[in-house]
Amino acid sequence: MIFKKRPSFLFYFAVIFVGLLSPFYFIFKFHHSTSDRTVSSTSSVLNFDDLWNWAQKNQPSSRDEFLELLPRELKNKFTFIHDENPQAIQVSTPLKPRVIAFNKTLFYTFDGFYHPESDEAIEVMDFDQRTSQFRFFEIIPKNGFQKRPEENPLKCLRCHGLQSPHPLWNEYANWPRAYGGGDDYIRENDKKSEWFTKFKNKNLVTPYSYLVFLREDLSSPYRTFISSDFNQTKNNYSLRPNNVLTKTITRLSAKRLYVFIKSKLSPDSFKEFRNLYLFAGLECEESDLKNLLYALSKKIGLSTLDWNHTFFNEEYSYSDGVGYIETFLGAHFAKDFLLDYPQAKSDFKFATLKSSSLEYQVNKDELSNSILANLDELGVDFNFRQNRNRACKWVKKELQKNGRPHFFRINKAPVFTEMQTLFNRCLSCHDGSTSLAPELALQSSEYIQKNWDTLYRRITSGDLQKRMPPEGYESKNIQKEFIEYLKNL
Repeated sequence: MIFKKRPSFLFYFAVIFVGLLSPFYFIFKFHHSTSDRTVSSTSSVLNFDDLWNWAQKNQPSSRDEFLELLPRELKNKFTFIHDENPQAIQVSTPLKPRVIAFNKTLFYTFDGFYHPESDEAIEVMDFDQRTSQFRFFEIIPKNGFQKRPEENPLKCLRCHGLQSPHPLWNEYANWPRAYGGGDDYIRENDKKSEWFTKFKNKNLVTPYSYLVFLREDLSSPYRTFISSDFNQTKNNYSLRPNNVLTKTITRLSAKRLYVFIKSKLSPDSFKEFRNLYLFAGLECEESDLKNLLYALSKKIGLSTLDWNHTFFNEEYSYSDGVGYIETFLGAHFAKDFLLDYPQAKSDFKFATLKSSSLEYQVNKDELSNSILANLDELGVDFNFRQNRNRACKWVKKELQKNGRPHFFRINKAPVFTEMQTLFNRCLSCHDGSTSLAPELALQSSEYIQKNWDTLYRRITSGDLQKRMPPEGYESKNIQKEFIEYLKNL
């Protein structure tokens, strides 16, 4: 007979303990397995490479699933575009607006339409910190994530620029195609506000339902125009997405322009331009920054399309206000100047735009090594109005040391006629220096005559995909005048 030892008390306790815990284990395991794809969502997605890696790991099979699984940080800062732009790839209407969502360096857009022919694409733009350039991509989730999308496809560069691609977005505080287009206000008795309220009440379904609204009221993500709330909402940037998007774009575009200009000029020419830029911006003497930019354009081919991020602005855009290219770009030039004159630090005053989740707070501060070191991260604004006296003496000293400016004499920029302006706009894409539609090259009258039949068909075409220029003409008379202008070149 084999003796069987009785199990101990600890054995029974262990069996009971495991039995009680096992249901919780399986519940946890099931939850963990279904949420694996969203766990990685908590990590930062700051550029397209991060986004693509995230997509390959999560493998969303549709646009809806892509948006549902996206990290919260990419769904709580956004604005709506209600007005259709004939050049835009995606469609927008008042009740089915296009969404532009963003964080500090990554931007994406999608529309609200579902139909069999639609590829339900998500357009992406990021800022590559390594090259200080914007990049453009198109993601189509239902096509899978095996092949990385083409960088800077031609259909994006057609509007966003060939030489130095960049975003297109109007300056503060007027964004006519966006809801909240007047300084981020939703106003009573306003047609666009009525559209927005109707959209929020009836059409806030997929794909819009995946967005994270920080407030539940009908005006969210914008602010309501109530005079008593003005001071409370003025610095609450969670209610001002268009304003924050403007500041974000201009800060990055200033870095783009600084690096781009520096790469195109010799060290001596760059220093000369830098000094004259500060000289003109500080208004040390009567001068015009716009004319200086015109001189730069003649030297390196910097067109208004390369410079501005506004829509088809034929003037070089600049302003003294916080949030514009000029003041952010001035910070880069001033920082560069102080590498030559470190003893001038105390005479160059800056404003620091401290950023916490893109909620900007403006604090006036004197320049310090820590601010300089973190210029790109914090966003340093060189406000020319506050630097005119003591800073001017340093800039003048540098200019006098190098003698009379050689390359960038500040002459009056020419005043273009309406037809010349329209022709220059065409040249920004069709000067023959790129492979974009070589049959439309406009670099000489011989080319124009040789390809006249093709040019005429494209100018008069009613097809938005073929019409040149893509945005069309304000009237038939302008179209006829432009045709005559080309004939006489």
